[in-house]
Amino acid sequence: MWARSSSSCRDELGSAVTPRSSHRTDPMHQPYPAAILLFGAPGSGKGTQGVVLGALPGFFHLSSGEIFRELDPDSADGQAVAEYTSGGDLVPDDFAISLWRKQLASLIADGSFAPDRQILLLDGIPRNAAQCEMISGDVDVKL
Repeated sequence: MWARSSSSCRDELGSAVTPRSSHRTDPMHQPYPAAILLFGAPGSGKGTQGVVLGALPGFFHLSSGEIFRELDPDSADGQAVAEYTSGGDLVPDDFAISLWRKQLASLIADGSFAPDRQILLLDGIPRNAAQCEMISGDVDVKL
């Protein structure tokens, strides 16, 4: 159901991603948040497991579906997501990751997520090798 990877996302997504050491930091000297990726087919229980694990001390559950659903439907981002999903399409990778990064930054800024004390449980992102590569500079995926 969930995968931890300190070596790469190759096993789950078929494409290697350079790992981040838990001791490395970004240019602003903030540690990369440790992350666990929740994988599974639709309806397999990723969200349920994320909610359960996210309630435990030291964990924070972040669902891409929740990010999309919580967007203001009158905002440009909300309208764009609605346009894609109403047609049965997936939100494009670059746009999905952009929204995810905005939400992650907001959660850190308002103190909801403390990357120095909590492990990020990712549900719905990354959903493919391209997204895995895109977030490789944002989180330290644990195996």
